[in-house]
Amino acid sequence: MINLYGLEMQKLITLMEQEGQKPFRATQIYTWIYGHKVQNFDEMTDISKSFRETLKEKYCLTLPKIHTKQMSDDGTIKLLLNLDDNCQVECVLMRYHYGNAACISSQVGCNMGCTFCSSGILGKQRNLTAAEMMGQVLIFNRLLKEENKGQRVTHVTIMGTG
Repeated sequence: MINLYGLEMQKLITLMEQEGQKPFRATQIYTWIYGHKVQNFDEMTDISKSFRETLKEKYCLTLPKIHTKQMSDDGTIKLLLNLDDNCQVECVLMRYHYGNAACISSQVGCNMGCTFCSSGILGKQRNLTAAEMMGQVLIFNRLLKEENKGQRVTHVTIMGTG
């Protein structure tokens, strides 16, 4: 299955054309995912039921799963996430006067080999997909929505690994 999170618009247009759909369908889906923040295809009510079934058969909207969540007194949130292949990465949300900064992982493991670091001891396993990186930001946006209406990630820093 192809995860639609993190796809560039042109790639989404190409996929929809391969499905026999007009290019505007990609814009509709993109708007549902990022504008309305839906979590499944059934919520995309201006798309026919039959095409939503096609989407469910061939595509997914899958986010990493939260394994552990730690909060500090200053509101910083650190997550350990499980990816679909059972690899784990960390990401952190830091709150500043100018907004909410997410520091997200871009790879599993690290090639530096530092003896004091678990990621370095493991060695680099692989790079994350765009969907896995986007998923980290979307998870933080959902957590922010649960705590404070209207808040979202405003800044993103990409690190090798957590």
